[in-house]
Amino acid sequence: MSEERWRWLGNGLSLSGYFILVHIDPSIGAVLKLAGSACVIPFCIKLKMWDSLGLIGFFSAIEISCLFIN
Repeated sequence: MSEERWRWLGNGLSLSGYFILVHIDPSIGAVLKLAGSACVIPFCIKLKMWDSLGLIGFFSAIEISCLFIN
């Protein structure tokens, strides 16, 4: 699968995860958001989007802490 499709998949997972995080179950939402972030990473590396990778890392750290708290 191309990086572009991984990006679309990752964005869809992130949006779904955010909805689930807020309205249904924080743990499942955080896992989906982490999976979405992992899917977007190859696209960001290919285009050398280091600022986006930094934000992905920052938000992933918050989501991981959400998993341990809940």
